[in-house]
Amino acid sequence: MVSSARSFPRARGQRKLIPALPFCHVKLRAQRPPLAAYPKELRTLGDRVRKRRLDLGLRQKDVAEQLGVDEMTINNWERHRTRPIGRLLPAISRFLG
Repeated sequence: MVSSARSFPRARGQRKLIPALPFCHVKLRAQRPPLAAYPKELRTLGDRVRKRRLDLGLRQKDVAEQLGVDEMTINNWERHRTRPIGRLLPAISRFLG
């Protein structure tokens, strides 16, 4: 059986060298979707702390140092395990802006 189309075995990664549309010079621009870690809704103070922390690119440890609490405290707020106590509300308010 003879076929009219020849099939040659391709070397691995060879396809990357062939541009799809060499005559088309288009740059796609779009907003990146938010990280999965961002809260969907801002319902609690922990959600607001997490959003602000991610917006600033800070770690939980960094926020804990700013607020004068333990890193696990920030983790517990963000995971809705505990709520901040009253004496920390002014510092949290300053952090949130």
